Amino acid sequence: MNFNRWKFPILCAAVLAVMAALYLANAIVRHDYYDEGVYLRDAELVAAGLQPYRDFVLLHPPVGVKLWAVLLRLGAAAETVKKINLLFSGALVVLVMTLVRRLGGPLWSSAFSGILLAANVHFWLFSRFIHLELLLSFFLLCSATLFLLGKGKVSAVGAGVFAALAIGTKFTAIFLIVPLAALLIVRRGDRRRLYLAAGAGLVVLLVVLSDLRFPEVRRLLIDSQFSRPSGLPGSRIGLLYGIFLQDPLFWLVAAAAPLILLAARGQDQDLRRPAAVIIGAGILATVLSAVVPRNFHDYYIFFTLPFLAAGIGLCAASFPAARRVTLAVSAMALIWIGLWRFVLPDDWSDPPVISALRAGTGTVFVENPMLARLAGREPCPGYYFSDPYSLGLLGVSSERLWEDLGRCDEVLLDRKSVASEVVVVPYEIRSRLRQEGELIYRDDRYRLYRLK
Repeated sequence: MNFNRWKFPILCAAVLAVMAALYLANAIVRHDYYDEGVYLRDAELVAAGLQPYRDFVLLHPPVGVKLWAVLLRLGAAAETVKKINLLFSGALVVLVMTLVRRLGGPLWSSAFSGILLAANVHFWLFSRFIHLELLLSFFLLCSATLFLLGKGKVSAVGAGVFAALAIGTKFTAIFLIVPLAALLIVRRGDRRRLYLAAGAGLVVLLVVLSDLRFPEVRRLLIDSQFSRPSGLPGSRIGLLYGIFLQDPLFWLVAAAAPLILLAARGQDQDLRRPAAVIIGAGILATVLSAVVPRNFHDYYIFFTLPFLAAGIGLCAASFPAARRVTLAVSAMALIWIGLWRFVLPDDWSDPPVISALRAGTGTVFVENPMLARLAGREPCPGYYFSDPYSLGLLGVSSERLWEDLGRCDEVLLDRKSVASEVVVVPYEIRSRLRQEGELIYRDDRYRLYRLK
């Protein structure tokens, strides 16, 4: 057997095998993340018929939560929803490889793009969790695939539908949709853009804007863009503006990826080389953000990763030595996804805090309702992100909060939330709990109090 001929396919097969093993591990082992409880709680409220969905205040339109609400109404458990997320992440890898291959990239560049995405630490982190980034990425890539590979009106309408679903999942989708839409507007002779706009408009009217008929949603949406209720330094920056300021160079680089995909469609070929230069120059600047997470919460970049992987794969196909470089990078990717500590399961057993919660009885206040759910405990009502008390939006006093907490049997505090902008329980309440509550469990992160 000629090993030189088969070494790249063998390497690709090895990478896919490691990916499959890690997918199975992530599917079997439970991983918990703070925001999961927030999203599931919102989905439960919507599934129970409580309207409107008010989480526009945190930059989260209703599509993702309403989709999860449908699954919950059909009887799906939280763990089932988490496993469905794994299917979305696998579909993203397949879509990226298909897109690159169908746009004219050779088989090796298609495999390279898939490996580049699958080896990304952020991709693995958020394939574990119930989070909006996976849905956002899936809808965006479906839109790009239909528009770039399709030729008729139906595919254009479908692309518009998925683009609107992406915006209806999270507003940050505009950072990729706007530059691509602007390019389509200035181009001539492509009438499919009208059908794309029609499909997008239909979804926006039926899904996204449906909740804006409620005055309180409109008020919260407007307020959130100009004032953060946390009161922390920098809280007066609007959310969309603040997200762009977080890493403007990355957004410029990410916006070039759709241009490469459009250029590879057979038109505007002169765009491919400049876009390749832009991405190449930006790789060094963005590698820390895109590969090594400097902060676990830097998940805003997640939805750009499939486009970057596809764009880089197509660019690599344009250079003579790309196959050798791809082979080396793929080998490093194989080692990376096999050894990176975040990829492997954190704990094959229940965390101690879950055992402590299971040992108690009655209702428990938790800042993350996921913990109560996993422990089989009934969480106290209210004080979640979509509820009116959350984040002090209605100015609930500490005395009122303390009075309501007194109706709970136990209170679990998360020290991690104190270090973030989202503090559900004010500091004065935490201090009062230490004085008047009985501490029954503590670790490096959690404190569990029984109210006397």
